[in-house]
Amino acid sequence: METGISVCIVEDEESIIDGVRRVVETLDAQARFHAVLVETGDDARRVPELVAEYRPEVLIMDLGLPYMEPVSAPWEPGLRLLDAIASMLVETVPIALTAYEPDAALADALRAGALRYVVKRGSWINELRQWIPLAAAYGQGQRIRREAAVQAERMAIAERLAHDIASLLTVVSGATGTMRPSRRPVPLRCSNEASNG
Repeated sequence: METGISVCIVEDEESIIDGVRRVVETLDAQARFHAVLVETGDDARRVPELVAEYRPEVLIMDLGLPYMEPVSAPWEPGLRLLDAIASMLVETVPIALTAYEPDAALADALRAGALRYVVKRGSWINELRQWIPLAAAYGQGQRIRREAAVQAERMAIAERLAHDIASLLTVVSGATGTMRPSRRPVPLRCSNEASNG
């Protein structure tokens, strides 16, 4: 089993896949990154399920994947899938990869959970080389914050429980400092009797 930072690639163009793999390989020499390719085939609807099997730290995902349902915009299938993956895998940090200009789908991609939107033109390889380690660091920071919040919540619960137990022991022991129950039973009243009496 490979260790390090896994980068999942969801892309249907072979030349782009090769480019992303080269980026990950150069990063691997520095910081133990490794790539996993998710095959989309003719229909990308299974992508969230396939990505969930790998649980990658970073997801590089094409927004223009083949999709069998009608869509209103060519990047819409990718946005649907990105949104599903981001909901399922909160620790995976997506980077949207697309041939479409940023003004067309940028806001939607960011709303769907992408950390960055990279257009497959010009210096996109260099851009990915910069953003993959940033996405991994961002994801690690998110995990640390979540774990710290869970730990703080557990500590708060333990402190409240300890306080409640101490209060209960004080009430039970009374002024004598012993744990003997009172000899005289305390009558219990229902709220209806109390209001009628």
